[in-house]
Amino acid sequence: NDFPCIQTCLPWQLRRTSVAFCISRSLPMTRVDFYFNAESKSRIVYRICLKVIQNRMGVDILCPEYEISRSLDKYLWTASAIGFVPHEIRKSGQSRIAPVSIVSEIGPLESSSTLINLSRSVPPEFNKYERLIEIVSAEDDVDKSEARERHRFYKARGYALTHHDLSSSELRQN
Repeated sequence: NDFPCIQTCLPWQLRRTSVAFCISRSLPMTRVDFYFNAESKSRIVYRICLKVIQNRMGVDILCPEYEISRSLDKYLWTASAIGFVPHEIRKSGQSRIAPVSIVSEIGPLESSSTLINLSRSVPPEFNKYERLIEIVSAEDDVDKSEARERHRFYKARGYALTHHDLSSSELRQN
């Protein structure tokens, strides 16, 4: 094996780590997904995390507000009676030990394929990720307005935008 360190990588790190060795390969532009009409952002985060880690990839959840990150942490441990989402609350610069990390800021060492943005603004350096997910509340008008601003930002810069209406989606279940 030309890259012996790949064998020591955790499964959710393998894809991004192997890409790092391909210096001549440029990464594709970040795909931006908007999930709107969310009744519970925590429930949607939980469902998305399950899908991403089933594909053996990692997720960073940008959540700069302490109370929300603690609430989400508890939800990810208790959302299902028969399982949980393996995760951690990680400070910038700390090594990853779980496939899902709740972070208050994006650090230089982030290596997940997906970023879920729970902040109220466009995340800095989101273009390091293959996929950015924005979740928009069904009821909170301030959240909707801020999401529209972020949508305009991404659209003006040419990012591929995908829209998911959660009022009729399987992600709303459970």
